[in-house]
Parts: sequence; C-alpha cells; structure tokens
Amino acid sequence: MEQMPFCKRCQSESVVKDGVVRKRKRFRCNDCGYNFIENDAKINTMLPTKKALAVILYSLGKASFNMTGRIFGINAPLLFIR
Repeated sequence: MEQMPFCKRCQSESVVKDGVVRKRKRFRCNDCGYNFIENDAKINTMLPTKKALAVILYSLGKASFNMTGRIFGINAPLLFIR
C-alpha cells in the first residue's frame, strides 16, 4: 500500500485520493478540504521578485500602472482587483 502525502495547507495526515488531474494523482484533505496534486511544480518563483520590483519602481515614480501591468503580464485595471 502506498503512503499518502501530507496536506500542503494544514500538514494533516488524513488525506484521500480524489481522482486524476493532468495525468497526476489528486488528493483531498479530510480536515480542511484542500485539493492538491503531489509534487505539483506550478509555483512561480519569480513572483516575489516581480512584486518587489514593481513596488520599488512605482514608489519612485518611475513606473505607471500600465508598466506594472506589463511586468506581471496582466491588464493594468486588473491590478486594482487583485
């Protein structure tokens, strides 16, 4: 029998299989209800760096909302929503 992974959100051991997504096993935590894929590499490591750059440029007056939107690859009005 295979060992179930820990929940990525609450670190609980009460995890059950919950189907297949992108040809990988999907799991669901019974405690917090979080769905996750084991060894999912969909984490953007550049996001904190981009946020810091955008804050510095905008606070110095060197960047507009449009330029900040281009850094993140989204439309400028969506910056207010997130």
